Amino acid sequence: MVLKFDAIFGDKLVLPIGKSFGVSGWSAVKSKIEVSVGQQNRTTISSKTGRWHVQFDPINDGLQVYSIRATDGTDSISLHELRFGLVLLLAGQSNIEYEMKDDSEYQFAKQQDSQSAIYYYNVPKIEYVGEDGTVLPDDLPVSRWKQLSSENMGELSAIGYWMSQSLKRRLPGTVIGIVDCYKGGTSISSWVPKSTLENNALLAKTFVKPFEVATSGKTDEDYQSELHMYRQKVAQHNYDLATFQAAHPDVSLSDAKKKVGHTPWPPPMTPTSFLRPGGLYQTMVRQIRGYTFNQVIWYQGENDAQQPDVYQTMLAKLIQSWRKMLADLSLIFNVIQLPGYADEPFESWAKIRQAQLSIAQMIPNVNLISGSDTGERHNIHPTSKRKLGERIGRLVSNQGYSQTPLVIETKLKGNDVIIGIGQVNQLKIDSDTKMMIKIGNEWVPRQVKKLDEQHIILKDCSGAAAVRYQYVNYPEMTIFNELGDPLTPFSCRIGIGG
Repeated sequence: MVLKFDAIFGDKLVLPIGKSFGVSGWSAVKSKIEVSVGQQNRTTISSKTGRWHVQFDPINDGLQVYSIRATDGTDSISLHELRFGLVLLLAGQSNIEYEMKDDSEYQFAKQQDSQSAIYYYNVPKIEYVGEDGTVLPDDLPVSRWKQLSSENMGELSAIGYWMSQSLKRRLPGTVIGIVDCYKGGTSISSWVPKSTLENNALLAKTFVKPFEVATSGKTDEDYQSELHMYRQKVAQHNYDLATFQAAHPDVSLSDAKKKVGHTPWPPPMTPTSFLRPGGLYQTMVRQIRGYTFNQVIWYQGENDAQQPDVYQTMLAKLIQSWRKMLADLSLIFNVIQLPGYADEPFESWAKIRQAQLSIAQMIPNVNLISGSDTGERHNIHPTSKRKLGERIGRLVSNQGYSQTPLVIETKLKGNDVIIGIGQVNQLKIDSDTKMMIKIGNEWVPRQVKKLDEQHIILKDCSGAAAVRYQYVNYPEMTIFNELGDPLTPFSCRIGIGG
């Protein structure tokens, strides 16, 4: 095998400043590999599969441009224009995949943007790799590191673009590196190792068994027939939507889809489907396994509305497996809490938001960034990503709060419920704000009053056992901190944290 770096290691790459980092690649089996960066030199022996990896001490210079050189004694390869800065991994499904060229402010941003110290790499969206090495799709473009400019910004995640601009303002002089690893329409079950699902009875029942049933005992003709029927449904939907829009040109896309319905999803399951359990972990996530990151931005959950009750378990498994794969057990994860969207099963998105909140409270180095005040009632893909993207940039910049407001304490004092809120110095509450308390088997509303700048009070709550705030699919947020970040929707027993 010819000596080479992993594909993500290319010219113009960015690695974390002040953090130990790795470099990895492939060679002939059991070869002696020497790798150098700056004044550091490392030597290793490639494995029986030909894989090699070396680890370097932190480099604290964010101004100098470096090269990486590797040799096996016969061949030498080099990478150029290596910089050190803040490196962020953006991952998940369609709302973080949503490209800047489709953002409602794209033309404005394109006119304003100038070349800056922001670089990005899009992980190839490989869906399946056959035993013979066949890759699907077979027409994927070659990915490489690019410096962000007005000419290429359209292919970057819109969330990532607005995040990068927020970071550029807050961290002038810091090089920003963004790695995109996402694919729309995916369940979280596609992003974890298949063995993780198989080793948990509940997850195996929820994800692995249905896949096996859907792909057992079928011929190629059966799959083609199912795909044909699915495409017919999509074509009919698109025709109906176009007809409705032509007849009602003043109606928004969101309201048109409310009338006509949403695009049929998911497509039929096949053995090569990217929706298969563990599929994208194997074909996409493992492409970055030798890289080093400062933080992860995880924005996903929309496609798990049919099984929200297992989302907390799944998210914990994902964080655990990714940290292990990246050999960074304290890697910071920023979980983006789902925005508002009404057209899902009753309370399904509320349950996923609650799972995201619970994981942020349970697992160290997991931050919750709520998008609950964004979104559109009947459009699962809001066209404006600026508000949430800029919020993410502010919170990951390590200047001030690291997450949005959340409940840290609930207690019953006499007949009142006192709720303590973190990540806030000055509460802002709409005058008609209410929360729901549970008395017996009934949820009843109570007016919210500000007790002080970090606490609220609900009066007349004798016998209350639990409290909820905007625990619905499409929340209408009325409690914020001084920066305009919303208090996350929550549901919890009184007497514990949110």
